[in-house]
Amino acid sequence: MLRLAPLFVRRRLAGSATHSAELKQGAVVAFALQMGGVAMGFLQQLGLTHWMTDTAAYGRYVTLMSLALLLASVASLGLPQAVLRFVAAHRGRGDGEGARKVARLAGAMSGMCGLALGLATALGACLIFTVFIPDAARMREVLAVAVWVPLLGLGLVYAAACRGEQRMFLSLFFDRIGRQALLLSAVYLFMRMSGKPDSGQTLWLFTGILAASTAIHVWMYHARPATAGLAGHGGVHHHAQHTPVGRRVLLRVGLPLLLSNGFAVAMGQTDTFLVGTLSGDRDAGVYSVASRISLLAAVSLVIVNSVAAPAVAAMHAKGERVRVARAVASFAHWSFWPSLACIVLIVCFDRQILGLFGPDFIGAKWPMVILLAGQLFNTGCGSVGLLLNMTGHQDDVAKVFAFGAALNIGLNLVLIPPMGIAGAAIATSASMVAWNVWLCILVRKRLGIDASIFGAFRKQV
Repeated sequence: MLRLAPLFVRRRLAGSATHSAELKQGAVVAFALQMGGVAMGFLQQLGLTHWMTDTAAYGRYVTLMSLALLLASVASLGLPQAVLRFVAAHRGRGDGEGARKVARLAGAMSGMCGLALGLATALGACLIFTVFIPDAARMREVLAVAVWVPLLGLGLVYAAACRGEQRMFLSLFFDRIGRQALLLSAVYLFMRMSGKPDSGQTLWLFTGILAASTAIHVWMYHARPATAGLAGHGGVHHHAQHTPVGRRVLLRVGLPLLLSNGFAVAMGQTDTFLVGTLSGDRDAGVYSVASRISLLAAVSLVIVNSVAAPAVAAMHAKGERVRVARAVASFAHWSFWPSLACIVLIVCFDRQILGLFGPDFIGAKWPMVILLAGQLFNTGCGSVGLLLNMTGHQDDVAKVFAFGAALNIGLNLVLIPPMGIAGAAIATSASMVAWNVWLCILVRKRLGIDASIFGAFRKQV
């Protein structure tokens, strides 16, 4: 029958089948790398808690890491999500060169902003720790963070560009596995040669790893021809190249995404940073372990989002609203049930898991359980933020995440002093529930879709 069809129909069907195969392949690669990243992250955290000088040194390391991620989210100007959206849309129209132009422009903008912000951080650290609070060790630690800012921002942009091109391995490998494995190896070798490293030495070890991996990541992205892999998207359409995305368009879309992404990072990192500031480095180290373990419950949602984002952006660009709605129902099942199974396993073996990190971490049980409850609600609501960002409603997401970040910071400031790390867990989970409910309502209002697990059930009835 396919031979009797007109040529353009055959190409359309063949392209659709190829694109579907690409999505499945991307899902498999994303799943493998995300799960490998979970295992590697667990091993890295386990190794650092045992190989660094003490729990307080590990706590300082994770506190400064949280600060670096907050600054890098600002340096990225919200461009990673904008790049993901525009690169996927260009590729969906067969315009590979247009997609590359978007990535290059966004990378340059993020790099320049990161350099400025990193320089400001370095100057501030020199001023504070030489004039007001003389502390050479702390100054060296913050200087390492200042170097990270442009590198992390650039890495975020190019990881998003790789996702937009369905290059899942290149998008996820360095962030999920490569850097963590290299840091774990470097800390182990340092311990064997010079003794256990403190927080400053660990931070500078990671600085070298981050610089090398970011340079390799950018080179590998541009080494591939711009038109590679476009056969499954209907070939190259030159008319699409007459609608380039410039700085103004990127900033118009990116700045609301900067707010939403920045607030999302704030919600994910503020609790650890405030625990370290208000309750001490040791509690920050203990809480960081509880937080990292609770994130295992969200791995399924992260995997689904990594594959779903470019697919949703491409379908929306073509006006295929029915396909988006059907895909969302599948996404809800794929994210919720593995999360539920993971939470059950963690709760059943909580003491054994926490005991692996040492006796200091047994006290993280109840904060971990509270955070797991928040993550279950998060996965149950589905890919709500992604849907709004990929369909042009990023302004709504920015408003919701601003509210969530403000609520998270306020609750942490109120609850950490009297309740310690348990208060931080309650604050984080409560804010997570609040912004997820609001986003669910907005997805139904803007797109007419119930993205939650309950909506997926109703579609099957």
